[in-house]
Amino acid sequence: HTLRAAGVTAPIQVLGAVLDEELELALAADAQLTVHAPRDVKRYAALARHRERPLDVHVMVTDPIQYVKPFAASGANHLTFHVEPALDPLAGAGMSPLSGGGAGYDPLELVEEIHAAGMTAGLAINPGTSAETVLAQPGWVEAMDLILVMSVWPGFSGQAFIPEVLATAKAIKPKLGPNQRLEMDGGLGPETAIPAREAGVDVLVAASAVFGQPPSERAEAIRAIRG
Repeated sequence: HTLRAAGVTAPIQVLGAVLDEELELALAADAQLTVHAPRDVKRYAALARHRERPLDVHVMVTDPIQYVKPFAASGANHLTFHVEPALDPLAGAGMSPLSGGGAGYDPLELVEEIHAAGMTAGLAINPGTSAETVLAQPGWVEAMDLILVMSVWPGFSGQAFIPEVLATAKAIKPKLGPNQRLEMDGGLGPETAIPAREAGVDVLVAASAVFGQPPSERAEAIRAIRG
C-alpha cells in the first residue's frame, strides 16, 4: 500500500480542499478536535463517482476507527487521522459517544484496518505537537504511507501559515522511505509553498489560495504552488 501505487506520483502534489456547505474534499471534522459537526460520508461517495483523481480524506476526530469502513465504502483511496488523540485520549474537547471514555487508539492497529479496507494511511500532526514526540513512538512513522504536518490549527479555512512547523517537516523528512510522502496543510499559497517545498514537503494542500481565485485562474494558482 503506497500513495504512489494509488496514483499520487507527481514530484510535488497539490490537493485542493473544497470547503462549503455542500461538499468537502480532503476534510472531515467532528466536535471533538474542531468546532465543526460531523460531515455526511454520503457526500464523499457522491464526489467519488465524479472524480478521476484519488480521493484523500483527512478526519479530524478522536475516534477515527469508526470512519474507516464508511469512507472506504464511499470510494476513498486514502485516510489520514490525527496523532493527538492516540497520545492523549482527552486531546479533543470531549470523547466521542462511540469511545466509551476509553483510552486512545493504537495507530498501528488503525493502519492495519485502513490497509485492510483498501486505502493508504496517513498520520496528521498539529502545530503544537513536536516531531520528537511523534518520532519517539516505535513504528508509528514507519507504518504510514504519508505524514501530514498541519501548518494551521485544524478547523477553519483561510488561516495564516505557521512557519514554526517547518522545523517539524525538516525533522521528519529524513525518517521517511522512498514510498512515503510528506504533506503540509494550512495557509499554503505561492509564497508559503516555497519554504514548505524546501523543507521536503511533496504534497501541498491548498483551499483558499486556489478556490479564492476566479475559476479561470485556479490552474495557474496550482502551478504557482507546485513551483
